[in-house]
Amino acid sequence: MIIGAGAVAVSFSLWMTSVGWRGYPERSWAYWLATPVGLSFIAAGLTAWWRWPANRLGPLMVAGGAAWYLTSLQDLGNPVLFALGYWLTYLALVVITHAVLVYPEGRLTRRVDRWILIADYIAYLVLQGIRYFVDGRHGPVGPRPAPGSWLGDLIGLNGLLFCVIVGGLLVRRWLVASPPARRVHEPVWFGVLVLDLVLLLGVLASLLKLPATLQSILILGYGLCLVALPFAFLSGLIRIRLARLRVADLVVELERATDPAQVRDLLAWVLSDPTLTVGFWSGAEYVDPAGRLVAVTAPAADRTVRRVELDERPLAVLVHDSALADQPALTDAAVAALRLALARAGAARAALEERRKIERNLHDGVQQRLLRLSWLAKQARTIAAPDVVPVLEELASEARDTFVELREVARGIHPSLVTERGLAEAVEEYALRAPVPVRVDLPAGRYPAPVEITAFFVVSEAVVNAVRHAGAGEVSVSGRECSGRLVVEVSDAGCGGADPRRGTGLRGLRDRVAALGGTLTVRSVPGQGTRVRAELPCG
Repeated sequence: MIIGAGAVAVSFSLWMTSVGWRGYPERSWAYWLATPVGLSFIAAGLTAWWRWPANRLGPLMVAGGAAWYLTSLQDLGNPVLFALGYWLTYLALVVITHAVLVYPEGRLTRRVDRWILIADYIAYLVLQGIRYFVDGRHGPVGPRPAPGSWLGDLIGLNGLLFCVIVGGLLVRRWLVASPPARRVHEPVWFGVLVLDLVLLLGVLASLLKLPATLQSILILGYGLCLVALPFAFLSGLIRIRLARLRVADLVVELERATDPAQVRDLLAWVLSDPTLTVGFWSGAEYVDPAGRLVAVTAPAADRTVRRVELDERPLAVLVHDSALADQPALTDAAVAALRLALARAGAARAALEERRKIERNLHDGVQQRLLRLSWLAKQARTIAAPDVVPVLEELASEARDTFVELREVARGIHPSLVTERGLAEAVEEYALRAPVPVRVDLPAGRYPAPVEITAFFVVSEAVVNAVRHAGAGEVSVSGRECSGRLVVEVSDAGCGGADPRRGTGLRGLRDRVAALGGTLTVRSVPGQGTRVRAELPCG
C-alpha cells in the first residue's frame, strides 16, 4: 500500500510539474524553487511511513506533498479541473499545518489543536471558494504572478492569523517541554517557527506592497524552508527511534553496573531525563540509591510514576518527566531492561540463599547424625563381644569417611568458610588441601557475599580442572580490585586445550558469573597452559 501510494503521489507530482511548466508564463527561478517542495514532502513522508507505519505523520506528509501540485490543474484547459485547482491551490499549506500539529504522535492529542485545525480547513476552503466565484474569471492563482484582489489579501490575512496561532502553540510547547523533549523535537519546532516567521514577513510585504526585491528574498527563504521542513520532521522521528535503540546498550551496561546509583544514571541517560528518580523495593517501601524514601502516591504535575514489577511482585519504581509519555515505546523498553536486570540479580541471590540453606541443613542435620553414629559405634565397641568389635570399628570408620565426604559436598554447595572469614582466607585454606602447590595472592578485603562465593567457585573449579585434566604441577591464583570490579585469575602451566563449550564445569561458572553481571574468559592454548579470568562487580 505504501509503495502504491508513493507511486501515485510521485507520478501525479511529475505530471502536474510538466503541466505547470507549460502553463507558467515566466519560467523563472521561483518556478524551479517551488517544484521540489512537494517532492521533498513525499520523499520524507514515504520514508517515515515505511519505517513507522502506525504513525499517521508519514501519510499526511505524502498527502501534503501531492497537494502542493494541485494548482497545476488550472492549466489543463478543463473548466471543472480549473475550478478544482483554483480552490485547492493553497490546501497543501493547511495540510502541512496539520502535520505540524500532529507531530510526533501522528494524531491530535489536544482539544485546542483539533479546533484550530478544523477552523483552518474551513476558513481556507470557504474563503478560497468565494474567491473563485468572484475572481476566478481573471485567471489562475498559485505560485505565479496572479491578479490581486481584496479576497486574496483576506486569504493572506487568514494565513497570517493561523501562522501566529500555530507559532504561539509551538512556543508554548517549547516552554512547557522538558529538556529531553526539547532535544528530540527542537529541529521540527525550530524549523516550523522559522517558516512561520518568513511566511509572516512575506504576507506583510505583499499586503504593504513593499519593494519587489525584498519580496523575492522572502519568497526564496520561504521556498528553502519548505524544502527543508519535511526532513526536520524525519530527523525528529529518527531521534525518537535512536533513543529507543539506546535501550540495547542499556541491557549490556546494566550487566556491568556495580551499584544502584550507576543503574539510575544509566536509565537517566537512556531516557534523556537527568531528573529521573529510581526507587528500589526494600520489602516495605521504595528507596533511592542514597537510602531516601521515594514518594509514589502523589507525584508533582510534571512527573509520572512507572512501577517495575515481576509477577505482581514490586521490584522498583521510576519517577520521570511527564514529557516521556510521548515516547511509550522508549519507557516500556527501559522498564523491561530494568526488570530483566533486577530479576536476574534476584534469581542469583535466591539461588545463593537456597544453597546456604542446603549447606546449613547438611551441617546441622546429616553431618551431626554421622558424628553421633561414629561416637555410638566407638561406645558400643567397649561393651561388645570380641567378634563384633571389627564390625563396629568398620562402622565408625565408614561414618567418619562419609562425614568428610559430606562436608566436602556441603562446601561445594555453599562454602561457609567464605562467608565467615572472607575470600582470601577461604582460598588459602582450600590451597592447603589441594593435591598440587597452589600459590595464592588475593586481596584481604571483604566483598559482597555473592561475589566472594562466586569467586571461590571459580578458583576451586579451575584448580580441579588444572589437576584433573591439564596435569598441572602448580597453580597460581591472583586477584585485584579495579574500577569497582574484582578480577580473579587462575593460571597453570599444564597441557592446555580447555574448551568451555565441551564441558559443563566452565559453562556453569560462566553462567554463575554472568548472573552477577560479570564476565568469565578462558585462554587455553594447547601446550601453553590455561588461564581463567573472572571479573565481578564488587561495588
